[in-house]
Amino acid sequence: MRRNNLNLEDAEARISAQLPLKDKARMARHVLDNSGEWSITKRQVILLHAELERSLEYLPLRLGVLTGLAGIVSLLYLLTATLLP
Repeated sequence: MRRNNLNLEDAEARISAQLPLKDKARMARHVLDNSGEWSITKRQVILLHAELERSLEYLPLRLGVLTGLAGIVSLLYLLTATLLP
């Protein structure tokens, strides 16, 4: 309430307008439960990270980043080769 300068009525209206947590979880691709102990949450994060690294889901993103970096390096090389004798 303090952060958004809301009164109690506006804050409650904002909270009640939100989608229920179980609906959000049903629509999510990955869900981490951080309501327990820190060690359990940390384990969930590590396992999810390992799963995502193994998956092909983010392969296009990785390839795009690598292609972009290769393009930048190539441009820098051409600029230095052209501008510097």
